[in-house]
Amino acid sequence: MSNIKGTITTLRQFLFNVESEVTTEVNGEKYPIIYLKKDRIMSVPNYQREIRWQKETLFALMNDISRGPKFLGNIILSSSGEKDYEIIDGQQRLVSLNMLITYIKSHYAQQITDIGDLVTININCFEQYSVFRDFNYNVNNIDESTRETVIKSDKLGQIKILSELYASISAEKILDTVAKAASFLENLKKCTLNVIISDDDDIKVSTEYYIDVNLKGIKLDTEDIFKGYLFAQDSSKEIRTCWVELKESWLKFNIRCGCKPEKSVYSLMKIIEHYLYCYVLSKTEYNAISINEKFTLDSSCEVNGTKYYLGDHVIKAIRNNTYMQEVLIGAKEYIEFLTEIIASDGGAPGCIRDLLKNAESSEVKII
Repeated sequence: MSNIKGTITTLRQFLFNVESEVTTEVNGEKYPIIYLKKDRIMSVPNYQREIRWQKETLFALMNDISRGPKFLGNIILSSSGEKDYEIIDGQQRLVSLNMLITYIKSHYAQQITDIGDLVTININCFEQYSVFRDFNYNVNNIDESTRETVIKSDKLGQIKILSELYASISAEKILDTVAKAASFLENLKKCTLNVIISDDDDIKVSTEYYIDVNLKGIKLDTEDIFKGYLFAQDSSKEIRTCWVELKESWLKFNIRCGCKPEKSVYSLMKIIEHYLYCYVLSKTEYNAISINEKFTLDSSCEVNGTKYYLGDHVIKAIRNNTYMQEVLIGAKEYIEFLTEIIASDGGAPGCIRDLLKNAESSEVKII
């Protein structure tokens, strides 16, 4: 069974590059809970949601910390070595906190000498993120020979939102003087987190904790819940790769449509819902299943001899890794099909012509 450890720790112990032993006290005796080694690396897995915090969310965090140390919620990690961790839950907060400290370093390193070094945070779907961060989240600061490499490594289009977030920090005037920045940094280091670490390098266990903790606390959106159940059921590299490729294709589709993902003409989850109905729920073994837009069951039903109840997630009822992987692959191919149609300048695109090779000429003309 996986070894799950968790306790409250300060941001200084967790986010800064210091070696620390987090302990708890029972009857006057201290017991070690988590040992954090120096030079540790925390990575945002490539299947995670892209950075999506808006400046209003960042401002709220800044305002809270400026008034004093705060409890900043749960961070769930999966340990994949003595110094390597995957961030299962908390990437938005950790990347944003890292950004705030980067801002203070950039503006006040000469005046505030005890800022301290941060642990390394990588974003796996943005391989050159560290370079982008080192140039203060501005691609125009990067020399031309490197700039294109940085831009191309951003698979989920996060450069724009990260640049906007960093540029907006100065607008709040919370860090506009040395005294304010020093006080903010002191408060930030004293902020606390509830850190939960699974020593099992199988992401399945950590993802199950992510679902349990969040469904009982803050409200997750449909995509996060769907993805949580998906990876809790199937923790293979293949399913995670399928998810990333699906997301990349969908983002390219939105670019071709000339719209932002948050205002997409065809949302990712709606595409998955439609494909799920056509490919899986149309099968005889699943014909008792009826779902809503949140991918939960509309009513109780029996599937392959097991009873499922109103509100259960559809992935729990399907319980078939092969089908779910094929849904992601099929949805990706469908999105690429749509993108090719939209990109075609007059006449039928190649994907349509290939489908009509054996059709009669009159049928082709009508179509």
